[in-house]
Amino acid sequence: MPYHTSSSISDCFTHKLATHSSFSILFMGDSKLRVLYYSFLQRTDNIFHYIMKVENNTGTETLAHHRNRYVSLHKDIDATTEVLPELRVMFWFRIFVQTIVSEMELLPEIQQLRRWANGLDQPPDLLVIGYTAWMMKLVTVYHQYDVLTYLIEMHELVVPLLEKVG
Repeated sequence: MPYHTSSSISDCFTHKLATHSSFSILFMGDSKLRVLYYSFLQRTDNIFHYIMKVENNTGTETLAHHRNRYVSLHKDIDATTEVLPELRVMFWFRIFVQTIVSEMELLPEIQQLRRWANGLDQPPDLLVIGYTAWMMKLVTVYHQYDVLTYLIEMHELVVPLLEKVG
């Protein structure tokens, strides 16, 4: 079955939730991942009618209202739906940048991946991760690092953790 339409995605989630108590999707990364997150939500909002909650905000709002207010937001966002209350679609704004290359392992993003890999925290059912746009800008402009070297070192940290998580 193709999963490129909102109805087929809904069918997939409903099928998954028939055998599981919850289903969580996490988009973890920078602005590029936020664009993917919003694109996914917009593609499926006609069925799920998402309720959006932004980090440190007390209220909730619909996706359409949220998008009108927050075009560029560097905060974590949580989308839930009354249609499938067990479904949660999250975005965590993370840039994967450490000013001291030898201390990349201390990044909160890496520490979270490590907790999931070691079974200390429950990982999301589906993890979409990315870390290039902000990382490349900050590494080249502010830290004068070679971007390719930095990216390779970050991959060497992240990929083994993702393999353990998945």
